[in-house]
Amino acid sequence: MKQTNLHNKQLDKIVTETLSTSEDVQATISETSKQAQTVSDAAQESINVSNTGRNAVTNAVTGMRTIRHQVEDISQSIQALTKKTQQIEDIINAVEDIADQSKTLAINASIQAAKAGDKGRGFAVVSLEMRRLAERSKNATTRINKILNEIQHSTSAAVLFSKEGSKGAQKGMELANCAGETIQDLTKTIEESAELAS
Repeated sequence: MKQTNLHNKQLDKIVTETLSTSEDVQATISETSKQAQTVSDAAQESINVSNTGRNAVTNAVTGMRTIRHQVEDISQSIQALTKKTQQIEDIINAVEDIADQSKTLAINASIQAAKAGDKGRGFAVVSLEMRRLAERSKNATTRINKILNEIQHSTSAAVLFSKEGSKGAQKGMELANCAGETIQDLTKTIEESAELAS
């Protein structure tokens, strides 16, 4: 009986230890499960944040692309304006030539009027007015030419700036695309980690 009691005590001890170990294992499993859930939740939050980042980068790329197209459109409009100012310059040059020829004709008419004496007085008045008109035309075309040169200078600078802006927008778009690819890779890694954690 002593042996049975001893045996029963040993069995009780083994059962108690087994139960205790089983409870410890269960607690560890429970804690590990909680930690895995925390990791899984954190991974899901990271996925959400990276998706938000990816969407922001996509929107930034779209915005940069729009800006680049708008800058290119502005550049084309400015270049068309530059061509129109060249056409205006050609017309001004023609008007200047006409003014110079009119002035020369007016001088010749004055000479002829002086040769004609009293009979050429009326013609002398007309030739004097022609000369004044030619000089006013010449002065006006000189002022217009100066303004036109300033416009051409400004449009040339604007074309240069718009080209630089287009290059900047293109570079920004490339950088945003690179950031998007990095976020995409990060998202994939986080998703894979989340799958392993669950």
